[in-house]
Amino acid sequence: MPDEIQDPAAPVIPTEAPATSVVPAKRANPLPLYLGGGFIFFLVALALLVAIPAEAQKTNLRQKLGDGVAAALVSEMLQPSSPRLNRLAERVAKDGKYDKVTLTAPDGQVLGSTDRTLNGTKLEEAGRAEAKTTIRFRGPVTVLTRGVYLAEGNKIGAVVLEFREK
Repeated sequence: MPDEIQDPAAPVIPTEAPATSVVPAKRANPLPLYLGGGFIFFLVALALLVAIPAEAQKTNLRQKLGDGVAAALVSEMLQPSSPRLNRLAERVAKDGKYDKVTLTAPDGQVLGSTDRTLNGTKLEEAGRAEAKTTIRFRGPVTVLTRGVYLAEGNKIGAVVLEFREK
């Protein structure tokens, strides 16, 4: 049969195997990758295990703090007088290193505060304050609100403590 002329656009199919042997690439050992990932997982889990109880303990301490301050104010709140309660709020703020202390009547009307502009105004959160300290966060500021009660459960006022975490 005569030599055939091959079309230049047709693919060339080799008829022989290449002269050099092809060595497959060495596969990387995945063990270091697994160990590294496991170590990172361990560190994250450890951080969570430490952080969660620490935050719960911090919350518990904040609640006890609010309860203690409210208990100490019972006798002082029975004789309301704005100048006297303003001085009391300033003393509590200074001794407790709070940024702001506000003392209110049972309905939330401010009787004394380290912030004089609040005197005579009404704080709804203090009017709803209960016998358990509530904790709110406004950005970097922590706000503790606690009702001040007599032993019989009669609400005589509320205290609002504001401070920045250090």
